Amino acid sequence: MIIFAKEIFSGAQSGLKMWIEAVIPSLLPFMISIGLMLKTGTAQAFGKLLQPFFLKVFNLTGTQAFIFIVGIAAGCPVGMKTLAQLYRNGCLSRHHAHRMMLFCNNTGMMFILSTAGAGFFGSIAIGRALLLCSLLSAATAAFLSGLAVKKQPAESNDIFFAPLCQRAVSQVIDDSLHSILTVGAYIIIFSVIGKIFGILHIYDGLAALLTPLGLDKNLSRAAAIGIFEVTNGCRAAAGTSKAAFTAAAAIIGWGGLSIHAQSIAFLDDTDLSCLPYLAGKCLNAALCALYALPLYGTI
Repeated sequence: MIIFAKEIFSGAQSGLKMWIEAVIPSLLPFMISIGLMLKTGTAQAFGKLLQPFFLKVFNLTGTQAFIFIVGIAAGCPVGMKTLAQLYRNGCLSRHHAHRMMLFCNNTGMMFILSTAGAGFFGSIAIGRALLLCSLLSAATAAFLSGLAVKKQPAESNDIFFAPLCQRAVSQVIDDSLHSILTVGAYIIIFSVIGKIFGILHIYDGLAALLTPLGLDKNLSRAAAIGIFEVTNGCRAAAGTSKAAFTAAAAIIGWGGLSIHAQSIAFLDDTDLSCLPYLAGKCLNAALCALYALPLYGTI
């Protein structure tokens, strides 16, 4: 810390700015809204509406379908937080929770459309194509994993609504604030690590290892950065070539170690393993890259 004091301070500032300006406004409302839905039974009712389609196509019950939709709409790490909360409440078995980890915690829709697409690539059309890669990847993982497990019975149609009292609201807000602080801490930590890695040329070393994949120097470095952090990885990958689009799709599918650390933190106080989640993110990265190849021609 003494040697890299300036860089550590700069990295912490960058992480803090990202957390305040981008993460809190985009994630905190989702966390509070989903917490209230779970408290009042609204989530259960929403799951019942989703169940007929999701049970037939993906072999997902209403509860599992709700987690899937949350993971797509709100993105990381809200999908994992919701899964862990429902597992603690006894709404998911350990086996099905591990299966859900393969596809329930995806890069957020607003990040893909606004930040990556319109921001880094300068095209909302590219943002839509990247989002489609992410959605198809999650849907494919859900479908394939559904074939590998026993057909699930439908959940009961009974719905138990609870009144929304001040105590419940306070509990949800307290839990959401604690969660967003945890996310912020990891963002700052990985922002500092990223600065130090840049100074020590660790990204360049990783890029050299990725060159045999057929990527040029710039995209190899972008992929190396994307291993750790999705935002800077997508920024570095942005370009006009098919390879740039494919690299960005793979980075979005992977999500970055920063997000993985945030997500895995929500598994505390459970007996769930993080290995299915990490395997799922590798699968998502590969599927996103695969879907990116034909989708690039539609832009």
